[in-house]
Amino acid sequence: MTDSSKLEKKPRRRKLGHPSLLEDIDYNFVTRLAMLGLKEKQIAGVLGISEETFYQWKKRDKEFRQALELGEIGADTKVVQALYEKAIGYEYEETQVVTVKGKPQVVRYKKKLPPETYAINIWLRNRHPELWCTAQRMELTGKNGQPITTANFNINIDLTKYTDEELEILEKAGFKLIGKPEEAEILD
Repeated sequence: MTDSSKLEKKPRRRKLGHPSLLEDIDYNFVTRLAMLGLKEKQIAGVLGISEETFYQWKKRDKEFRQALELGEIGADTKVVQALYEKAIGYEYEETQVVTVKGKPQVVRYKKKLPPETYAINIWLRNRHPELWCTAQRMELTGKNGQPITTANFNINIDLTKYTDEELEILEKAGFKLIGKPEEAEILD
């Protein structure tokens, strides 16, 4: 991954046409915006550009894209670390001002935050879904593991009893009519 020191603003050659704001972008600033957890739309707003321009820059400028990725990775890393700490529990220092013999004194002490069940659940479901996922998958197969087959039924109906209008309705309803009433044999 790219080191943030390599993403500093650097002078570019001037091209003909309308000047681009991309020439003046501080890539470290872009990284910091992404590291704050801002969405791409929000970053575009802070930079004073449209979403369309943002996506064009992202597509064509490698350093801009790397600055965003570096910030996103940094933000994700912080969130993963926080989730991990909640899942296993952690110690932190707390400060309290107390009065001892009429004089205020600052007392520091350590507190232990126990593991949080919800964080443990999220961690395990995402890291080992095959063991901890609560969703169930059901796969249906036919006989002996073969694909499921559907049956086709052929029903023989004496079509001579139906009017042309009724036969049209049956065809529109999806019935496949083989032969016309006038072609049918009359059975005694």
